[in-house]
Amino acid sequence: MSDEAEHEPAQEPAPTAFPAVAPVTAREPLHESLFAQPVAEPAPGAPLFAEQQSWGFTPRPKAEPARLRKWEALWLTLATGTSLLFAPIGFVAAILSPMVFDPHQNLMNPAAWIAFFLIISFWMVCIAAPYGAWVAYLRRLHMLTWLVMAAPLVWVAAVVASVSFLPG
Repeated sequence: MSDEAEHEPAQEPAPTAFPAVAPVTAREPLHESLFAQPVAEPAPGAPLFAEQQSWGFTPRPKAEPARLRKWEALWLTLATGTSLLFAPIGFVAAILSPMVFDPHQNLMNPAAWIAFFLIISFWMVCIAAPYGAWVAYLRRLHMLTWLVMAAPLVWVAAVVASVSFLPG
């Protein structure tokens, strides 16, 4: 009987759709049993996303004081209100912007066309800047928050500079 058992081929288990997973023992961590390589923890202060590194903006450490974040939210709310207050004024300016071309020599003046497009788009910047600033604030990109919030001020400076080149 023992001779027959030695000469018979061993039966293979039926194939299954899922591969067998080794059981987790108490000594090995869970992540090493599920993955070929353990997941590396990011270094403290390292950027969380690749785009933050390419733009050069790194978030503050996660242990930032709550009172600083509260004050920043207060100033951002004030800046948002100011920007949204200027949006209707920019809309009226957009309606009146064709008056840049009242002197007929301005039709061929590139500064007049630049001023025209800057005036038309000012009200859109007044609406888009707070939205982008709040998105950056919630992602803890503080430098980008204030750069985006400053866009309407830069827009006004560009309009004033381009209008100053227009003839009488």
